[in-house]
Amino acid sequence: SSELVVGYRGKDFERITMTLRSLELLDEVVVYMRGKQKWEVISQISKQNLPFDKQPSQALKKSKRLIVYNDYMGETK
Repeated sequence: SSELVVGYRGKDFERITMTLRSLELLDEVVVYMRGKQKWEVISQISKQNLPFDKQPSQALKKSKRLIVYNDYMGETK
């Protein structure tokens, strides 16, 4: 999209999301992802270069600086 944000209405939610164009304009992106299931996503973002249509979060790497926080500390024994 040439827009900076786009809106979407689903059956039970409304969403406003930034577009790739807006991410490219940012100097710094800070993301907070919660939970163990997001750890795999974080790993994919950092270690792989998947196409945006397969994993839109790859677009986060377009910013000049990306900081990702996650509350998952690993498996407990």
